[in-house]
Amino acid sequence: CGELADEIEWDAAQAEPLLRTGLAFDELRVRTRILLCRGESLGAKHPLARDAIEAHLTATAGTSGGPLDAAAKAKWIRAYRDIAKAAEAAR
Repeated sequence: CGELADEIEWDAAQAEPLLRTGLAFDELRVRTRILLCRGESLGAKHPLARDAIEAHLTATAGTSGGPLDAAAKAKWIRAYRDIAKAAEAAR
């Protein structure tokens, strides 16, 4: 999740960012799972973790699929960094 936050932050700093909508953020999440996790879903193996992560993302970043401004992108970055910190602490 920390790497995902870094990618979102980098993209947001570009003159023409690729990630402009909530839908694009969801597509990034899905593609990341396919590419980095070889399609395996953490949520399928650990449903309690999945539910906690979903609740945190929803509470912190929301669920809008529409256009995202800089403040909304910052919320997504913070949410993913929070999850990365929690995962590291759980090791």
